Amino acid sequence: YYHLASGSLADFDVGHRVEAGEFLGIAGSSGTSTEPHLHFELRNGLLYTGSAVDPYAGPCGASVSLWRHQHAGIDSGIRALYTHSSRPLIQSDSCVEDTPNLQNLFQPGDPVSFGVYLRDQNFRSRPDLEILRPDGSVEVSTTLGEARGLTPAARQFLDYTLPGDAAPGRWRMRATYRGHSRERAFYVGSAPVGEARLRSAVLPSSRSVQAETAATVFATVINPSTRDGMGCWIYPAMPFDGSFAYRATDPVTNAVTGGENVLFDIPAGQSRTFILAFTSNPGAVARSLDMPLRYRCDNADNAPQIGSVNTVTLSIGPSPVPDMISVGVTPSSDGVLRIPGQNASAAFAVATANVGAAGSLTVEPRGLGGAAALRLRICETDSATGACLAPPEASIERTYNAGETASFAVFAAGQGEAVPFNPASARVMFEATDSLGNVRGSTSVAVRTD
Repeated sequence: YYHLASGSLADFDVGHRVEAGEFLGIAGSSGTSTEPHLHFELRNGLLYTGSAVDPYAGPCGASVSLWRHQHAGIDSGIRALYTHSSRPLIQSDSCVEDTPNLQNLFQPGDPVSFGVYLRDQNFRSRPDLEILRPDGSVEVSTTLGEARGLTPAARQFLDYTLPGDAAPGRWRMRATYRGHSRERAFYVGSAPVGEARLRSAVLPSSRSVQAETAATVFATVINPSTRDGMGCWIYPAMPFDGSFAYRATDPVTNAVTGGENVLFDIPAGQSRTFILAFTSNPGAVARSLDMPLRYRCDNADNAPQIGSVNTVTLSIGPSPVPDMISVGVTPSSDGVLRIPGQNASAAFAVATANVGAAGSLTVEPRGLGGAAALRLRICETDSATGACLAPPEASIERTYNAGETASFAVFAAGQGEAVPFNPASARVMFEATDSLGNVRGSTSVAVRTD
């Protein structure tokens, strides 16, 4: 059952069928609680009277998973990293509140309890932990404890006293487990001063790959504020059936320059570039999954989310499929298509390269938000001259070979309505889809009428 906020439930009848991603309502408080929460419960029989069923039940788990991303076997990994003033007090009685003792600011000579929180820690598997000084040198390198049998939610700690002459600044704890690493920042002397602001973008905005193959995109994180962003990181904002990693890159060459999931700072008024990799598990399937991402710092809230600008559309399946890398370029080269009047028109170019398998695709432009009122047409162009190879149409369907490149022009005509400048929502999207509607390539530009 679900607990939803009063008055927020969508207009459904009992037995009504809903689709994945459809809005149901707003999670609300139920009884005595300090924050909104949601319950999901399975029952094997009549509603309310049937026995509750645990989908993880059975000798080695449920024979057939009822969860969207239920792994067939052990799914070991790092859940979280925290620094504590002392080890957290975890109560066995759920009615008694835990005491987490969370803290990320310390002084030289202070005791620190470093917590590495794991899922499915198996017998004899142990996480490695490094404590890194502000200059990147290693203060401590050790291996933490092992589990006594398979432990679904394990906690391993290192209790350590900082040196009396510990350097001030941003320190890092870095845990490595089962080949993957994560970091968390803590501070000695003083915490970051002031609040930074972040903006972000990814390119390309969609990838289509075979399961167990890494889908990679490039990301740029910008700090337009007057405060340095400290202890920053990137992570998916929803569950992904696989692993995620980011690495810093050279902004000129795109060459990888950093390690896996290394925390970073962004000086005021500057930007950092990264490559993001989504590597799915065996058997994973995703059909045009819109993956939101979080770009955060210890002193900066998440960068505002803008669909197809700093999110990634992922399609994953058992076989190779077309994977069209698409880049849109406006006449002003700033990602904004300016239409010189409510009844005027303008165009932008799209360059594509199919880095996947051959296949038949339909390419078409779509107006989002205020751009939905525009009349949109598309033509394939001569890559040398930019001239249309045929009159513009609403969409184009043809077969693309592996490794083939193609270019297009998208025309947007006003229909007597103004399109205010709102780059987060008023956009023209270029999409390449297969016969089942799966997105195999996409890009977008902001649009406005002057």
